[in-house]
Amino acid sequence: MRLQSEPITSTHGLALLLKAARTLNDGDPLDVVLEEVASAAAKSVWRPPGETGAATVWKLRGSELLLEAEFGGTAPTVTPGLPVEGQFQEVLAARRTLLLGLRDVPADLRSRYGGRRWRRVGLAPLISYGKPFGLLSVPVEDASPDPEADLEMLGGVADLGGLALAAATEFDLELRLAVAFELLPQMIAGASGAEDSHEAATVVVNRVGEVPGIDRAILFMKEGSKRGLWIKASTEPVNLLLVEQDEGLVARAVRERRIAVFDRDDAACSEQDAVIAGDTRHVLAVPVAVAADVIGIFIVASRLRPFSAADIQIASVLVSALTGLLEGMRLRDELSEAKRTLRSFYHGLACGAVTHDSRGRLIDANWAAENLTGMPLKRMTKEGIFGPDWSMEGENGMAIPLPLRPPESVLKSGRPVQGLRARVTPPGGQPRWLRIDSRAIEEGSRLKWVVTTFFESPPPVLTGKRRAGSAVPKTSRGDGS
Repeated sequence: MRLQSEPITSTHGLALLLKAARTLNDGDPLDVVLEEVASAAAKSVWRPPGETGAATVWKLRGSELLLEAEFGGTAPTVTPGLPVEGQFQEVLAARRTLLLGLRDVPADLRSRYGGRRWRRVGLAPLISYGKPFGLLSVPVEDASPDPEADLEMLGGVADLGGLALAAATEFDLELRLAVAFELLPQMIAGASGAEDSHEAATVVVNRVGEVPGIDRAILFMKEGSKRGLWIKASTEPVNLLLVEQDEGLVARAVRERRIAVFDRDDAACSEQDAVIAGDTRHVLAVPVAVAADVIGIFIVASRLRPFSAADIQIASVLVSALTGLLEGMRLRDELSEAKRTLRSFYHGLACGAVTHDSRGRLIDANWAAENLTGMPLKRMTKEGIFGPDWSMEGENGMAIPLPLRPPESVLKSGRPVQGLRARVTPPGGQPRWLRIDSRAIEEGSRLKWVVTTFFESPPPVLTGKRRAGSAVPKTSRGDGS
């Protein structure tokens, strides 16, 4: 390491670079390497006794330089991006170091090193895989005995940093890929075994939140005919129930069926986007599409690290792999809701209603069926209805044989029974005249249920004219008894 006030020598410079090389060659994750690059850059320039140097790693993203890591800075960690123009553009385009005078340093950069005795800032490009990754900025003290040597050392650290960042970026991608696709079977298994869609969604979201670099994960899903996409699960509390599809960048991703990547500070961000981002800065929104319908949107967010092209590819592949599972969750919700609605309607009917399965077993009956037959559901389920222990006579007074009674006749023939009027007597009960309808419910081409409905009907009116062979009904009183 350099002496406190001695100009740099080849020995000291070599020792510094070797130490930086050893540190950066430890195979650490990208976040750690960024911090090590910032630390090495801060130590590459002269500093007064007892003082810690400062350095900032900036990443090139579009037309801005965004803060990635910092050593010894005095300003808050979140800062607006620096526009790539002027000297910044020159450093990146020419790939050479540059020493800026105080008046040439942009105000946003100058504010990061407030309170220090410096009048210059050294800039050095970070080149990774032959492409600009970003740059290093380091304040150079007024009392530095050899600013040019400081700049040369900063360039050497930047070269080593570029190599380390290239290796760390590749390792980071491999790690995230490995973790993501190792978690995928766990997501599918956990969600498949969940009791309901909310539990399944929670399993999926929590597993996605374990992928390195993701600080926040949220899943919004379509719910029946409701407008918008409703929150299903999240790794952190979110003060939002649904995503409106006409507000902000997330809504645009839903409308346009394309992945959206944005920073919370973007001018196009809506209040809804800000709530989704929470305390994170970088947001990646992936629509979940089935055919022409968007059934949901997956949100992942990072506090400090912007999403790269590789991140977008990983997220896209992961969501594509989960689309079938998510659609199954949604359909299960819709089926459950349909069953609840049907059951409410079924049990709210004023007429009696009973359901038999394809094997002729009574599986359900509403309150009206219990009232009209005088039999509780438990007994009816055990003994059946309209069976051999029951008496059933037609309007002509003739007994209706078991094969012609519903639901037996429907189970055997598949043909519905409509408008049957019969005098029905349950075992040990009172006779009633009932109007009975029965029909098969099919699933695909197979009979699944037989639903039979009935209500009390007045007895037939006697006209005195009967067909030959007809019998007089056993009852003729108007009360049907």
